[in-house]
Amino acid sequence: MNASPDHAAARRFAVLFTISVISYVSSLGFVFFFLRSHNLSQSAVIALAVIPAIAILAIIAAFGIFIKDLEDEFQRVVLERASLGATGCILAVTSLCGTLEMFTRLPRLPMFLIFPIFWFFFGLCAALARLYYSGVKVHD
Repeated sequence: MNASPDHAAARRFAVLFTISVISYVSSLGFVFFFLRSHNLSQSAVIALAVIPAIAILAIIAAFGIFIKDLEDEFQRVVLERASLGATGCILAVTSLCGTLEMFTRLPRLPMFLIFPIFWFFFGLCAALARLYYSGVKVHD
């Protein structure tokens, strides 16, 4: 039996996403513990900090390839709307946190949490988009 193009795209995405997430988490852990135990120059710290950022770019690239390869327009629209909604949410959260950091004594939001928070918002927005398109009323 032949798999649908969307099934093949989902399988490719699952593999690329898993490899990229494992790379991100392991490189972030490595950099964190390495920098805590070594006294390095600022340029060396910057060079090491780039490693998890490369893994984040790989995650974004895997997601972009998945959206491009999807043939189901409905799924593509849901993912695009969820991406837009998550981007808006993370921009609002970071703006709020920045304002609060300037004018209060609240602790700073660690910057490395912004990417996982984005994906939290993405999941929330994807669920809301599916509800919206399924005809379920979420407001009057």
